[in-house]
Amino acid sequence: MFSESVRRFKEAGFTIKYGMLDRGFYRKELLVAFKHWGISIVMPGRQCTETRQMVVDYLNGKKRRYGIGHMKLGYVRKQGDVYLEFGILLCAKRSWNLGQIKADYTRGALSLNGAAARIFPLIILIANSRGVTKIQGNENRIRMLYRLRWNIGIAFREMNRLGLTSRSQHRDVRLSVMGARILVYNMWQVEKHQLEKVDPTAPALELNEFLGRACKPRRIQHMNNVGVV
Repeated sequence: MFSESVRRFKEAGFTIKYGMLDRGFYRKELLVAFKHWGISIVMPGRQCTETRQMVVDYLNGKKRRYGIGHMKLGYVRKQGDVYLEFGILLCAKRSWNLGQIKADYTRGALSLNGAAARIFPLIILIANSRGVTKIQGNENRIRMLYRLRWNIGIAFREMNRLGLTSRSQHRDVRLSVMGARILVYNMWQVEKHQLEKVDPTAPALELNEFLGRACKPRRIQHMNNVGVV
């Protein structure tokens, strides 16, 4: 499905810089494919011995917040084990600040386990030269890219809660519903952004309001006609 989607986007003239994946797509075949397609990947990494040690070293001031990770791809005769190399960036979980976590740990306000529990690794697989080409100096940009993926995930869960989903087991039906959800999500984000430009002080356009549930939705054309005081 991924290869077909990438092919269609490229045939339509789109350039794909990044792929935002969830932890469930941590598969060597998939990551190798994205690198082959020239699409850089940003996704949460798995907690393992390598990332755990990286967090401990960062908290103890031995290393920086970024480093290199490896995924074993297999064994090649006369060459040995082959690995996929990618970047790892340590980030604070939501509502926490990475620098503050380290400071609290250093002064003894947090235990090692407590501090480590507030930090998670991000995987950055750089596969092109059109966007982020290195981690150093781009830490905040990478974190914002991941937050964009996280916000989309939140929106899709909200759409599920409102009943905008399908329980059909038919592949074509499920793909059609997914396409419709993506379209609705994009329309909602565009309308939300336009309303914010017209009146930055107004409450953000919620999905429920955009769908016209329980209230009459605001529309950008109506606000333009009336004007904002």
